[in-house]
Amino acid sequence: MNFEIKNGDFYKDGRPIKLISGAVHYFRNMPDTWEDIFAKLKALGCNCVETYCAWNLHEPEPGKYDFSGRLDIEGFIKAAEKAGLMVIVRPGPYICAEWEFGGLPWWIQCDEEIEIRCMNKAYIKHFDRYLDVLLAKIKPLLATNGGPVIMLQCENEYGYYGDDKEYLLYLRDGYRRRGIDVPLFTSDGTGYSDLADGSVEGCLPTLNFGSRVEENFACHDKMFPNVPKMCMEMWNGWFDAWGDEKHHTTSADAYAGVVRDMLKKGSLNITDSSDLFLYHTVDRTAKPKDDDNSSGGSSTHTSSSGTTHGGGSGKF
Repeated sequence: MNFEIKNGDFYKDGRPIKLISGAVHYFRNMPDTWEDIFAKLKALGCNCVETYCAWNLHEPEPGKYDFSGRLDIEGFIKAAEKAGLMVIVRPGPYICAEWEFGGLPWWIQCDEEIEIRCMNKAYIKHFDRYLDVLLAKIKPLLATNGGPVIMLQCENEYGYYGDDKEYLLYLRDGYRRRGIDVPLFTSDGTGYSDLADGSVEGCLPTLNFGSRVEENFACHDKMFPNVPKMCMEMWNGWFDAWGDEKHHTTSADAYAGVVRDMLKKGSLNITDSSDLFLYHTVDRTAKPKDDDNSSGGSSTHTSSSGTTHGGGSGKF
């Protein structure tokens, strides 16, 4: 398979393609469920599956790695390929994902010199060692090597956190140095500062949001007019926080409208509350109630998901 970005669009084997992806995090599902989940994704109309990688699970102790059972990312990717799905991988090293410490291992905090998500020597030493191991497993499965992996993400929503361009460039160059030669991307909030701080030249800038497609692409369209338009996290809900007066829900029809609008605009990856990594287990008999919420997202069921965000420049 030949996958590339050109002329402001995604191309597969020389023809434009719209990516319709769903999030399925391998480490949140047992291997004997993967085949069934992928079949449901296909039935839903998806041609792609997206997953994060959880550093804290893969390296529970410094230099000791685990890629067995539900952590078998190679097996997960191969199963997706067998099901006829393309794959998007988001290694981080920080992933958020409503996961403990954003997927960073607890033990890095024991290093007195550590400062996360920046050009800190201690942090770089730890994540370089991890990425050496992880990306060596993913490299043979890239589309350029005959596999299903079409894109990888650098960092995650970095524009909400910092603006260390040297760090983002180091990550980008590190992927390339390790033989990752498929398109790279970033994903950030929709504001100018989110995109300016979180994007980096050489990585496709994508957005994360859950409603109001044209409004949320306003800054992106001005800053990056000639790139494919993709919502990398099309939130289909929002979380309930402790102390909330009511449960956040909205109708399936409302979310379907957002999906239709995004498909007119470009490509999408459906993720977050009642995510597609959880949709096969939720109770679909419950009748939702309409509820406006500040995220603009929508959810018929609540699960661990979503983070409130704020919002920086870069060129793809």
